[in-house]
Amino acid sequence: MQIKSRVAWGVLLCATVAACSGSSVVGGGADGGGTDLGAADGSFDSGLQCDGSGLTTCGDRCVDTSADLANCGACGTRCGAGMACVSGVCAVSCPTGQSACNGACVSLATDRANCGACGTVCPGGQVCTGGLCATSCATGQTACGAGASATCANLQTDNANCGACGTACPAGQVCSLGACAASCGAGLTDCSGSCVSASTDPLHCGSCTNACMLANVATQACAAGACVVGACAEGAGDCDGMAANGCEAMIRTSDVNNCGGCGVRCAFANAAPACSGGVCALGACNAGFADCDGMAANGCEVNLNSDGANCGACSTAGTPRACAAGQVCSAGACGATCGAGTTSCGGDCVSTVTDVNNCGACGSACALANASVQACSASQCVVGACAAGFANCDGTAANGCETNVRGADASNCGGCGIACAFANAAATCAAGGCVIGACAAGFRDCDGSAANGCEVSTRSDNANCGACGNACAAGQVCSGGACTATCGAGLTACGGSCVATATDPGNCGACGGACALANVATQACVAGACAVGACAAGFASCDGMAANGCETNVRTTDVNNCGGCGVRCAFANAAATCAAG
Repeated sequence: MQIKSRVAWGVLLCATVAACSGSSVVGGGADGGGTDLGAADGSFDSGLQCDGSGLTTCGDRCVDTSADLANCGACGTRCGAGMACVSGVCAVSCPTGQSACNGACVSLATDRANCGACGTVCPGGQVCTGGLCATSCATGQTACGAGASATCANLQTDNANCGACGTACPAGQVCSLGACAASCGAGLTDCSGSCVSASTDPLHCGSCTNACMLANVATQACAAGACVVGACAEGAGDCDGMAANGCEAMIRTSDVNNCGGCGVRCAFANAAPACSGGVCALGACNAGFADCDGMAANGCEVNLNSDGANCGACSTAGTPRACAAGQVCSAGACGATCGAGTTSCGGDCVSTVTDVNNCGACGSACALANASVQACSASQCVVGACAAGFANCDGTAANGCETNVRGADASNCGGCGIACAFANAAATCAAGGCVIGACAAGFRDCDGSAANGCEVSTRSDNANCGACGNACAAGQVCSGGACTATCGAGLTACGGSCVATATDPGNCGACGGACALANVATQACVAGACAVGACAAGFASCDGMAANGCETNVRTTDVNNCGGCGVRCAFANAAATCAAG
């Protein structure tokens, strides 16, 4: 009678929540694993057949194994806390501000392939801004027109759109600083009838014929006459900080050192990592280890050679592999005593020199702060890998991964030692990216490009004297932010501009003495000598010598400066390498 009553309940459920036939039932159980029709004592017909909706029969439930946390990819494979089931794989859940689309974590506000909603693709030449597709224009340009017919124009230099979209200059005139004139103003170059700044224009960077075309870059930019990354294309990242190779890292494919973002390293205990769709996933277990609990978060947590509950293989309901009372697991086999070099800890034969749960002594488990992978080396806990967004910048194992590189730390923004700095401007760090702040007194960001900071000294620039676009008349110079006949005290006339050669990195020590130290993002001039203002992303001045700039690449293979100066890679009885910092 109990069987009949439960079958009748199942038929009633079918009529209420879904179209079913026979005993086919779809829905969600209390644990998200489908509809449970089984009695507590197991008195239920287990011959459940799911309908043709793509669900899988798991015991007495119909489940979607592509998204079910309790049956991810296969019946019984349960994802751990903080994990998500993405396309049948247990993976790190999407961070705040991102959504899961086809197995990948994306920002619906900026992803061209999923703009505003999963699957909404922006047409070629458009970007996704605020969840809407819009014409993609380079830094300093404006979209003139609407929809597919929109074109990008520099309103400061475009003869057909001078000062405003649709305002064309008369024949014989050129557009200079947003106004039609007979000739180009100071600091501008006439390129085929258009007045451009070769120091900042990405279409004429350094010369009229040099258009920036860096690889995998959505927004090209130009700073000091050199092409730089304005914004990376969706799915790419400038993880090495080198402009010459553009956005070289494919953060949405298989790069386990930059999975979903620069420096987001996939790592699982005792297992190979994988990156799919910008999401870290558990790969194959190392020899002698197994994922017995089905939780990707703790990797392959069981040592089959020493675990008394899973000796030689994972225990299952049908095949128990636990050692009998009084026995221990040694080398994957149950026996009376532990083998050489191992100690019996709670019935498990472990090496207290290397066992992360018994590091140095039985029961001494490693629990380093913000470390996604713990390790034990020479009986001491060490960081195996940091959790996403954190790094071990001080190189000290005791405090784990102490630095939040995705927070507000402008000295370690996106990675150890990556300092935010903009020329003549304040800098902050937000979500692991540098953001330009307020300009220093006497400086303005006249070109609207953050890459070169607040590039104009309104106290000395003849074309922008006192304010952007305020040009001095012929025969005058800009001194202290005002157009005058001569330069003031302490200033030197360099090319018609009044500058302080003691502090001006463009005229350091003498007119024309521009500072160009290697791998330096912000050049500086101190007492007439070039100095490092701030290093380019991924580089550091580890020797403290200004003459060779930021000589050390802390994101490549330098094991003595990996991720930052003095951060030395070392592992007991093993070689060490440095990858992506």
